[in-house]
Amino acid sequence: FVNMPLTEHGGFVALLYLNHATARSWSPEELAFMRNVAERVRAATERSRATSARRASDAQFHAFAQAVPIHVWAVSATGALDWFNAACAAYCGPALDGVRSAAWAALVHPADRAAAEAWEACLEDGRPYADEFRIRRDDDAYRWFLVRAEPIRAADGTILRWVGTSTDIDDQKVTSAELARLNSSLERQVESRTRERERIWETTTDLMGTAGLDGYLKTINPAWGRTLGWDEDALLGRPFAALIDPADHDETAEVVRRLARGETVTGFVDRVFTKAGDRRTVMWTAAPDGET
Repeated sequence: FVNMPLTEHGGFVALLYLNHATARSWSPEELAFMRNVAERVRAATERSRATSARRASDAQFHAFAQAVPIHVWAVSATGALDWFNAACAAYCGPALDGVRSAAWAALVHPADRAAAEAWEACLEDGRPYADEFRIRRDDDAYRWFLVRAEPIRAADGTILRWVGTSTDIDDQKVTSAELARLNSSLERQVESRTRERERIWETTTDLMGTAGLDGYLKTINPAWGRTLGWDEDALLGRPFAALIDPADHDETAEVVRRLARGETVTGFVDRVFTKAGDRRTVMWTAAPDGET
């Protein structure tokens, strides 16, 4: 008998055993033939195992692709659609059969055909593909999808085929568009309200402004100048108490303390000096804004 060991990368992987009915000597030619047969058997066995593994992998992929709710599809290296899952078929209907060997762009919304051009560019240079566009449904309605595709390459880098997914994002698109519309409307309302406040600020005869608890005015409207005669720099550059009749200082100080405690004060009256030296009686309403 003969034991013919088979090695791979320096390791023992198999043994070919031959037995003859009677004792004999094996010639070098016979041993070389046995070695050749053993290597061929080994290669055929590996091919069979690889084929079985690939079939198992394909079956697993197909089972997964059929189970997920998104569209899963595959195309040849040139971009011809040749496989798609049930979700894809249910969405597109019979129209999908018509693009198995044709350009899938036939299902894309005419306004989104630039996505097809981007796909052609990826087929040329092998870059992964990702884009958003509308795809026609079986009832001729269009919905937005996020479409991705990855190339499958051979060991030498050659692209064998592409596998892709299409995820329905139409609801998100509609929501985003509605939010954008609402935000635009809100911005217009804010701009309108701001213009209204600015008109009131500029045209009212009431004295309006902001002040700090340090006793200085921060901002004032034009009515101050029209009523009291002082320019803005003069009013903002000195303590507000300098404009108030000394007889009203104590009551004014108490109002400031109430504002510091977070109270809103209404109906407070004091007398304010004009630039000409006259006194004008003013009734105030003041509210704290959380700043010092």
